[in-house]
Amino acid sequence: MAACLTLAACADDPDLNLQPVPGFDGLVATGEPNATVVGRNVLADGGTAADAAVAVTFAMVATFPSRVSLGGGGVCLVHDGQLQVTEALSFLPTSAPGGGVPPGLTRGLEALHARYGGLAWAGLVSAGESLARFGFRASRA
Repeated sequence: MAACLTLAACADDPDLNLQPVPGFDGLVATGEPNATVVGRNVLADGGTAADAAVAVTFAMVATFPSRVSLGGGGVCLVHDGQLQVTEALSFLPTSAPGGGVPPGLTRGLEALHARYGGLAWAGLVSAGESLARFGFRASRA
C-alpha cells in the first residue's frame, strides 16, 4: 500500500524520468523520488549497483535529511553473482577512544565504491551536490 501511494505521488511530476534502463537487470528503490532518479541515471550511464548506491545516498542527504545524514553510518550487503560471494560492509558510527563519535557514512561509501564502483567518485557525488546547492522540486511523497 505504501509503495502504491509513493508511486502515485510521483505520477504527476513531469521532471521525474521513471523509464526502465535498457540492458540492466536491477532496480533502484528509495523513499524519495528525486534520489531514485539519480540512481536510475547512474545505471543508465553504465554504473554499477554500488555506484548507484553511492549516488543515491548523497542525493538523499539533500532530499531526505531526516533519514540520511553525513553524520551517520550504515551497513551494506553486496553479492557478487559471478563469484557467488556475499560481503557485508559495516560503517556504523562507533565511539572514538578520545571521546565523540566520528561519522562513518562517507568512509563506508568510499570503501563500497573502491571495491565495486566503476564510475568516477566526483560524478557520483555531483548529483547530490547539485540538489543541495540549487534546490529541487519536493515530491508529494
